[in-house]
Amino acid sequence: MILGVKMSSASSYRIETATSAEELSAHQDAWRELGTRLLEPNPTYHPDFLMAGLKAFPAATTFVLIYGGERLEGFFPLMRAGSVWRLYRHPYSPLQTPWLGDADAVVAFWDWLVAAQSRGTRVLELEQIPVGGFVHTRLLDEAFRRGLLSWVGDSYGRALFRPSPEGHEAYLARALDGGRRKKFRNLRKRLEAQAISEAGSGLTTRVLAREEDLAPWIRDFLALEAGGWKGRAGSAASQSPS
Repeated sequence: MILGVKMSSASSYRIETATSAEELSAHQDAWRELGTRLLEPNPTYHPDFLMAGLKAFPAATTFVLIYGGERLEGFFPLMRAGSVWRLYRHPYSPLQTPWLGDADAVVAFWDWLVAAQSRGTRVLELEQIPVGGFVHTRLLDEAFRRGLLSWVGDSYGRALFRPSPEGHEAYLARALDGGRRKKFRNLRKRLEAQAISEAGSGLTTRVLAREEDLAPWIRDFLALEAGGWKGRAGSAASQSPS
């Protein structure tokens, strides 16, 4: 479905909605391009991650796609429960920040959402979205401008792993005490001795290059996991039917 939204700033947006993975796939190229210039990142709404989630955890979802000209500027995947819209999530998606390439696309989104009130939707619930982040702030600013009510039902702090400009060794020295670092060094020595004994060579570290095939790495990881305690417990990923 396509809707035209005329903005007071004289800029024009086109809103399209998709209600299935098949309909959404028609927007894949624009969706991926939007991911290269996000105002606030969220990898869980990347096409590869989200489409895999939909396959594993099917849910009735409305995808609101906001176009400015030919470029996708906003991507809001929504699930409806009665009179409440919620951002799409599944058990393995820890973040629900909508994708924005243009801050003004939020205005078009609110226009669409307010129009949905006539169809019985009264509430937009924002879960797993960084409070005070760009997208959260932009959504609330536009809600306040329209005289809409908002409140915070719950909030909590979450750990953030951010690479240190000093490098990983400096980070580990700061994050781990001497005893734990020594333990890890000893574990590495034992693992290296085992590798030499079984394979005739020590440990090496290699980073997957972009042009390499990821599938063999995934197979090796799944086999490694299944060969350990998770496999013995029957909880390894490769042992799950889904």
